[in-house]
Amino acid sequence: MASIGEIIRVVAHYSMENAGDMQNVFHFILQTAAIADNDLIDDVSAWFQNDWGASWQELASQYATLEHFDADVVDVDGTVKRNLGGDIIDLDGLISTELMTPMDSGYLLAYTAIPKARGSKYLPGMAEATQSAGGLNATALADLAVCLGVYLVPIAMTGGGSLLPGVASATLAAFVPFLVSGAIDTVLATQRRRKAGVGI
Repeated sequence: MASIGEIIRVVAHYSMENAGDMQNVFHFILQTAAIADNDLIDDVSAWFQNDWGASWQELASQYATLEHFDADVVDVDGTVKRNLGGDIIDLDGLISTELMTPMDSGYLLAYTAIPKARGSKYLPGMAEATQSAGGLNATALADLAVCLGVYLVPIAMTGGGSLLPGVASATLAAFVPFLVSGAIDTVLATQRRRKAGVGI
């Protein structure tokens, strides 16, 4: 049973050709109501299928896959207190053009009330059709904005609770929730560690 106030870390794993392990790490704090572990996993799985994953698919090449996620209860310093489990997602991108390199990523930035405590996501598997003259085209920017909205909004849980997104700050020894405010970048960001053989 996950309790109110516990920090939940969710790690999404993606794959594509010529890439190392590509991850997006999300942090949430459970609010309002406790929830059974298996119900939490089911609700997070549905969030990936219907919200985060479905939004990511609009930017991604058909040759990239959101494979699965793992979830843990953690302390603010990242120490794992308890494993919750995970689930297979198996969503491919929806764009029928080739992939850009594993390093090329769409970039999201989420703000908190503390200026230096911010969240960011580097979306992998970007399709060639999303770029124009070295930047993201208008359609891709609109899709990236949808991903930002999904990133900022709490996940409704079975039984009336919610997972509030934010940053687990070891420096502040606290969980810092996101404001409903953020930014996207018109220029592709890079993640060198996603290159095959470089490591994570």
